[in-house]
Amino acid sequence: MRKSTSAVLALILAIGSALRIYAIDRRSLWLDELASWHESSYDTIWEVIDRGVRFDFHPPGYQILLYFVEQHIGISEAALRGPSALIGILTIVALFGLGRWLYGEREGLIAAALSAVLFYPVFFSQTARPYALLLLLALIATGLWLLILERIGERRPPTWRLLGGYALVAVAFSYVHYFGTYVVLLHGLGAGLAALRRRCSLGRVVLLYLGILAAFAPWIPFMLVHLSRAAPWTPRYPHGPILGFFFYLFNSSAELGMIAFALWGSLAARTLWERRRGTPAPVRRIAGLSPGALLVLWLLVPFAGALLRSTLAEPVNSGRNLIIVAPAAYLLLARALARLPGGGVVAGSATVGLASLLLCHLLLIVDYYGPPVPDPPHVHTHYKQQFREAVWSVVEEIEQEEAPLVIGYSTDKAMFDYYFQRADSPLRIDILAGSCEDIDEVRGAIAASECRRVAFVYAHLSPRPEFLGFLANELVETDHRVFFRAEARFYDVPAHAPEAAGAGA
Repeated sequence: MRKSTSAVLALILAIGSALRIYAIDRRSLWLDELASWHESSYDTIWEVIDRGVRFDFHPPGYQILLYFVEQHIGISEAALRGPSALIGILTIVALFGLGRWLYGEREGLIAAALSAVLFYPVFFSQTARPYALLLLLALIATGLWLLILERIGERRPPTWRLLGGYALVAVAFSYVHYFGTYVVLLHGLGAGLAALRRRCSLGRVVLLYLGILAAFAPWIPFMLVHLSRAAPWTPRYPHGPILGFFFYLFNSSAELGMIAFALWGSLAARTLWERRRGTPAPVRRIAGLSPGALLVLWLLVPFAGALLRSTLAEPVNSGRNLIIVAPAAYLLLARALARLPGGGVVAGSATVGLASLLLCHLLLIVDYYGPPVPDPPHVHTHYKQQFREAVWSVVEEIEQEEAPLVIGYSTDKAMFDYYFQRADSPLRIDILAGSCEDIDEVRGAIAASECRRVAFVYAHLSPRPEFLGFLANELVETDHRVFFRAEARFYDVPAHAPEAAGAGA
């Protein structure tokens, strides 16, 4: 690799690393991140699987990684998000490597530069969820798969070392996310078809995927249970499920998405024109296909399958699931920029301009590092539910009170108790309540505890108006603090005279 290439790559990595590390702990863990912590917080890996992941929607790979982080590094926001940040930095390097191998150093640098400043690669790198790892493994697994295809296309058997490396990555990919399993299945179909067509290495391909299947087989019963459940949420794209998804890859911005489409169109037009003239650009052939054709298949086939399942069954075509195709989109865009008329000067200038535009969109339009606002204007809002701020306001307000009652409303008490623990507070959620059915239980708890102060904290889920009305009618509200998708309300319990209680009886 040339010194100039190394210098540019180092600059790209410095920018990408800074964006992924800066203010990594500024925002509260949100619901899904707290679920990641909770599922990984048991004493043994078996408990993580049996008591945590078993009731989730994902395989256990990422939770096992987080288990070791919690055991040996800590449970702070920075500790829990740290692996994602490191993985995000490695993804920039991996994207450069694949772009360089497919096309050349110019395309590798452009793809790395774009991924360094794009919104979602940065966002997932600061989120304690499996999506940064899913993106990296999609990149590595598909890169190794392309090496296997190249050897099959040349009628050279893939080496056992290459097959073993791919198998290890593919098994990890499958255990991190079911969309990883999905991609490995597509890889197997593609490698099998290539081996049949070239009449080469079919036995090795069959042994390879039988080995991967054997390694994943212990989890298949759990996977079937997970896949039988309804999807936890439905993705919403303002421009429809197809166009909206492709805009999602570029900061969920229609304007940036249209720039990408224009560049892809210019690449397609130039490629067709050169073929018509009989002067196509020299590129490597992989199993008879150009890198561009393979990248288009990588981009479209997994997306089409997810869209079909979403149409026929439950919705699964969310952007975070389909982050597996993002490298193909970014590599195609890098190729389009590299092939602009005018040579390297034009390509370099256009790349710097587009990367600067993406960075300005991240920092100024999205205001990625800015404070959250109640009604965010962006579809891809990066704001995270402020569990921390809501819980710590409870600690500040009532920790010194004698035997206060703390009511919480979310998916689990643990989501709040994490931040009580982080604040070194003895307070915990006493009752999880917020629906009409919970009113009698809360009324009874207030009477039985003889408490004088009540705190009601909720995040992610909103309590029923009837429940809030019950608290307002029977208690005296003293404070109400609003955060992003989280609130804390404080009440005094009125003293009832004995005669009033007798009259009511």
